[in-house]
Amino acid sequence: RINLGLFQPDVDVVWDLDRTPWPWDTDSVTSIYASHVLEHVVRFGAVWREVHRVLVPGGVISIRVPYGSRALRDPYHLRGFYRGSIERLSHPEHTSHGPRIFERSGRVVVRRTGGFPWWHLENRLGIVVAPPWGDRELVFTLRKVDGGQA
Repeated sequence: RINLGLFQPDVDVVWDLDRTPWPWDTDSVTSIYASHVLEHVVRFGAVWREVHRVLVPGGVISIRVPYGSRALRDPYHLRGFYRGSIERLSHPEHTSHGPRIFERSGRVVVRRTGGFPWWHLENRLGIVVAPPWGDRELVFTLRKVDGGQA
């Protein structure tokens, strides 16, 4: 397990995700946990190609991102995500056609986040809390399709 960050203390690797190529070999990573980071990347297409490149066939990326256009209220968020985003991320160059490079794995959840960082309770204590107020987040996992070309 490698903890990656750009500004956070106590990370194993300091790296800007927009800087490609990433410092990992092709087909060398079994899983990626991206919690509230993809809405911040500038070069999303390049970053998504790197995700595909470094994941082993069958490897997964678990994603948590702000849901909908309300995410754009934050000046550091460059995009919002919707359920339809999952389908677009499953194909090369984010189209809704052509061969799949990722397939959905498991459930897709849209849940409210409130103002408190509830994901810390889940990450550290295993407690899942979905408060009925506040902003929403989209939570889903994609599995790299064996042989898919990004």
